[in-house]
Amino acid sequence: MPTLPQTTAEDLLRAAEAAHILGPDAPTESVARFLGGGTSRALPALEAARELTLLEQGTDADQWNGNPKGRLLAHASQAQKTLLLRYELETYKPFLLFKNRLIAGESPENAARQVCVAFELEDDAHEVERTLRDWGTYSRGLSYAEDQSLLATVDKDLFRQVLEVHEVLLDQRAAVQAHILDRIGPTAGGFITGEALEGLEDSYFDLVQERPTDQSMFQLGKGLEAFLKKLAQKDPALSVPSSTKTMGQYAHFLKNEGRLKEKHFQVIMALVGIRNAADHSGDPEISNASWTISRQLAFAANHMTWSVIKSVFAIEDGDFTL
Repeated sequence: MPTLPQTTAEDLLRAAEAAHILGPDAPTESVARFLGGGTSRALPALEAARELTLLEQGTDADQWNGNPKGRLLAHASQAQKTLLLRYELETYKPFLLFKNRLIAGESPENAARQVCVAFELEDDAHEVERTLRDWGTYSRGLSYAEDQSLLATVDKDLFRQVLEVHEVLLDQRAAVQAHILDRIGPTAGGFITGEALEGLEDSYFDLVQERPTDQSMFQLGKGLEAFLKKLAQKDPALSVPSSTKTMGQYAHFLKNEGRLKEKHFQVIMALVGIRNAADHSGDPEISNASWTISRQLAFAANHMTWSVIKSVFAIEDGDFTL
């Protein structure tokens, strides 16, 4: 029998963002570290986000991939996240039935029990009620009356509001993209299309929106790694050994193959160090505490990345500026 993942609205949203930031094929354990808890907390949050189509299942049951909805959430403000969740809940059948039964005059307890029967959920009805109540009140699809009874919110303007969120964020991202392409120049800009450019955009967008710097560094790492992989496939394509998996290993390989100069390699390895410091894992050298990346260093890392990408192509024209 199916179950309803028991998690909070906040955790399921953060799990969707984590899958986008850490993916592709982000392991559950990595998402747990990103959320700041164990896998017992991360797994139901990931499953709930998948139920709401905010992320995708990865290659196997322990891996997760982001999708456009998760990417949008990762860059939305708190008010925008709330609105986006409310919109998704309106198409999630268990929640929609719960809400409709409330409108029909049923108590939350009865509405939850009826959801369990209708969808053959094996969960305890009280747990289902608690979860749907949390998701609904967090998203403002449900609210409390003065007597603390639960009320359903009827929002006829919801679709237009969601479209406005999309438009605002797309306009802001377009401005960030234009800024990056201006800084790296037309030659490099014509090369770093797709995942590489998206990673750079995500990283800088997070910074200018004052989001956590570790989130920005994860995205920067994804963009730089995608650039290195694409550089390996630049005509004539190189045969990359199967053992080459990490960003540092790709940088070593490209240096040995002459695709990167020694100075480029040194800058990239410095960026790898900054990216790795953003990981939530404890460092034995500082009593297993975790490093925090300052906003100054995060901005510097973005600028260094743009500069080294530009330089890789500029040397072809005799420009040896880093």
